[in-house]
Amino acid sequence: MSKDLREEIIKYGKIIYAGKHVEGTGGNISARIPQDRNLFMITPSGMSYNELKPEDIVICNLDGEIIEGNRKPSIEKNMHAEIYKVREDVDAIIHTHSLYSTALAIARTPLPAIEAGLALIGDTIDVAEYANPGTKELAQNVAKTLGEKGAVLVANHGLVAVSNNLKGAFKIVGQVEHGGRLYFLASTAGKVFMIPKKECEEIRQFVVKKYGQK
Repeated sequence: MSKDLREEIIKYGKIIYAGKHVEGTGGNISARIPQDRNLFMITPSGMSYNELKPEDIVICNLDGEIIEGNRKPSIEKNMHAEIYKVREDVDAIIHTHSLYSTALAIARTPLPAIEAGLALIGDTIDVAEYANPGTKELAQNVAKTLGEKGAVLVANHGLVAVSNNLKGAFKIVGQVEHGGRLYFLASTAGKVFMIPKKECEEIRQFVVKKYGQK
């Protein structure tokens, strides 16, 4: 199925590794298969992003079962499956261990909408309760806390970003990490103020209707 989608997953794997959003073989990436929305492709467990080939990408169903592939899928396959189950609008998921995002997750500190880029993702990026990596409990915690937003912090673990495509999911990774860095810097300067919820919604509506070359 779809060699192009496999290659796009590999491309973003190399991007998150080069951008230091992960160390070693950490993190994982998946994309829903357009021809069958009950299936998704996901990166394999414990393999270097720079060495991945299209045939290394694994296909799973929404129960986390392997449908196609000779590799073990990422241990977080259940987390990806759970998100796809509850979010029909999501077609791509990127899980990273980005520095500032993970620091906030370790501190169990939600990231408020302190600038417009974060307001587009949600009023606040919440922290999912801790559960061990690869468990169904973690999968449920992440999907529940994510809700309808574009990102969620995973306690003592990292960041999960979702979108309707991989480009969008990676953009959210960058926005959250940038916002996390701003949050840390602003905290050293004084009190941190968030954009009020009403204004967050106005920003989202403005971008949908007026921003860019439409």
